[in-house]
Order: sequence, then structure tokens, then C-alpha cells
Amino acid sequence: MCFYDYDNETLFTGDVADGRGTVRDSFVYITDVQGFYDSMEELSELNVGTLLLGHNYLPYQRAVLRGRRAKGLIAHTVAINDEIRKIILRLLKTYPQPLTAAEMSALIVPRIGPGYVLPSQEPNPTILAHLRALMEENRVEMTERAGSKLWRLR
Repeated sequence: MCFYDYDNETLFTGDVADGRGTVRDSFVYITDVQGFYDSMEELSELNVGTLLLGHNYLPYQRAVLRGRRAKGLIAHTVAINDEIRKIILRLLKTYPQPLTAAEMSALIVPRIGPGYVLPSQEPNPTILAHLRALMEENRVEMTERAGSKLWRLR
């Protein structure tokens, strides 16, 4: 949920616009890729003079951004998710065998930002959401083998 003050052109996004996440933590998890892109498009159309974030997000490491940086972080958040999709497709094209979402998460999350670690062996929810969206687009498919869900290109 975001709040926008039209009179002062101030947008509070909390964790919606998250850039590359924080120095110590991964990017914010999304579960609905299309909803994410729709929301980012709406936010990018606002006249934002001041952006109030939930944390000091990278690349700026500040929770209050003004001017170019305010709009820039929204665009940067979209770019990160575009990059995730490209990396997923590249991994699936490059690896000779299908991969689990957890394997892809272990390969992708450290590439997205400095010091990112996965909190567990579970797949990153954002990567899993992108896999599901790519499956809906008929670009990837999921199969099951020995109790594991494996992803590969169509």
C-alpha cells in the first residue's frame, strides 16, 4: 500500500519500491508479477518530488529521496525485476538440466545485490513468482521428478 500527497508531491511507498533491497537483506518479495508491474507503472506516472521509503534501499542507501532519485528508485525497482526475468531465462538456457526454484534462487539472489544471502534452502518468493509468470507466458514449464519441482525452457 502506498500513500500519495498530491499537494506536496510526496509518495510514501514503504517496501513497494525497493531498488536492490538493503545492504543486509534481499529485495522485497513479490508474489504477483503483473500486479507489481502495474503498480510500478502507476507510481511512475505520479509527480513525485519526495519519496519516503520503508528502509535505506540501494543504490542510494537513504529512506528519503528527492528529485531525480525519487523517480529513479521506482525505475530501478522495475529494472531489477526485468533483470531477474532475464537471468532466469539465461540460466534455464545455459544449464544442461532443469533447475529447482531453490537452485535458481541460490544462483540469482547474490547477483542482484551485495551481501545477499538466502535465509534458508527455500526458493526466493520473487524468483518463484517470476517463474510462475513465465510459465503463464508459455516461456518456461515445470516438471516433477523424484518429488522435486524442476523448471526448464519450453
